Amino acid sequence: MSRINNLFKIKSLATCDLEYVELGDPNNRTIILIHGLFGSALSWLYCLVPLSKFFHVIAINLPGHGRSRIFAQNNNLVDLEWSVLSFIEELDIKEIGIVGHSFGAQIAARLFKSQMGVVKSACYICPYIHGKSAININLINFINEPNAVNAKNLANLLLEPDSQMYSSLLDDINSYLDKPKSIEIIKNWIFSLTDSGFIIEDSFFDSKNTILSKNDQIIQMNSPAFAHRFKTVEAGHLPHIEKPTEIINFIVETVG
Repeated sequence: MSRINNLFKIKSLATCDLEYVELGDPNNRTIILIHGLFGSALSWLYCLVPLSKFFHVIAINLPGHGRSRIFAQNNNLVDLEWSVLSFIEELDIKEIGIVGHSFGAQIAARLFKSQMGVVKSACYICPYIHGKSAININLINFINEPNAVNAKNLANLLLEPDSQMYSSLLDDINSYLDKPKSIEIIKNWIFSLTDSGFIIEDSFFDSKNTILSKNDQIIQMNSPAFAHRFKTVEAGHLPHIEKPTEIINFIVETVG
């Protein structure tokens, strides 16, 4: 992990300072990886090097995550989308694929819809993209009362304690105990995502809802086309950590 950490860079934009890591041959197709809430570019740790054999890979830290600095205007989904779009424009790359996990899939989906000229394909992992998204009670508790107990409950929801990445995930979440501004901004993002505040659904992170979707085919699970548009991996909400080989293959198939 230390070798990957040494590769991180920061790009100063009009809307934010965005931290990112870049691997692979720039002559290959570029894909951008967007993590979920309270994650980071290192959430893709097990995927970065394998994907770099096929793509020019860029994993970003969303504003308020890692060392990506939040500016005053980054307080809703439109501002967040604009920050990522500004980063893409700075790269001056004509065509990219975009991969989003959980909340990051919301950003990926919005960019895919609005930037069809540049974003040629998109892949959503455990997407957080249906109409009024449901928010798990553990996430709400942590956002409303950021403390060590709620941080551990949130980490336990996402990964089994014996997972190799569990301690790293818990450290990431605990780091927000000293970032009240980031917590407030993320809370605003979630409010804008759910339209009218939090909608609670305890089963949101259940493994049965671990859905991987291709491109812009956002189809309800009861649709006859469901089996042709989605793939389910028997893992928790972080399949790119728990089943990285399956996720790598899925990304290559979808955006390659």
